[in-house]
Amino acid sequence: MTIFYTGSCLLCLGVISLISSPVCDRCVASWPHLRHSCPQCGDASLQSDIPCGRCLSNPKPWHSLCCAGEYTGPTTWLIKGLKYHRQLATVGPLAHQLCQTIVRGHQPLPEAIIPMPLHWRRRWQRGFNQSTLIAHPIGKCLHIPIYMKGIRRTQPTPPLESLDRQSRQRVMGKAFTVDPLPFQHVAIVDDVLTTGASAAALTKALLSAGATRVDLWVVAKTPTPMR
Repeated sequence: MTIFYTGSCLLCLGVISLISSPVCDRCVASWPHLRHSCPQCGDASLQSDIPCGRCLSNPKPWHSLCCAGEYTGPTTWLIKGLKYHRQLATVGPLAHQLCQTIVRGHQPLPEAIIPMPLHWRRRWQRGFNQSTLIAHPIGKCLHIPIYMKGIRRTQPTPPLESLDRQSRQRVMGKAFTVDPLPFQHVAIVDDVLTTGASAAALTKALLSAGATRVDLWVVAKTPTPMR
């Protein structure tokens, strides 16, 4: 008997037989989905359809959040593999998990998808924008165009992973410029949500450019520290 296989699972290194995804079924099943989370910030909440107390008193600028899971375990390995080791095979599993979460959310779909922009210098150093790579399969699956015209990250910022919440908000300031938009309802696609400083800054710029609703779609959210 001959067994055909495509290679090893990106996460557990187990043999994958006759499958198009580079991640095996067992690892897909271990994806750390969010449970009982606030629909605006993704933090733990008693009721997933009602914003948490912090978002009720200080709402996020985006309309709603769609997050495929926590930034831990398999999501960490896949996202870091893409961003820092150019493992482009991870794009498919990441986009698939986010697209499934979007469909399950039963929210109105936007007119366009906007990948989180990188400053040109960061994109040149990395060779690609990971948010753009993730956005394209989602747009194809949901039949929504990807829109990037006139949307720029004009200020280079240090890696936000090394900054605390206040520092992130301060450096983001006016980091984005957006030309007048031909759409009213758009969705931002990003890989990881931490404090939300980048997403908030881009959302405000999109609203100023003519959008009336901005949704935020992210692959993963970092665990929120205890307060």
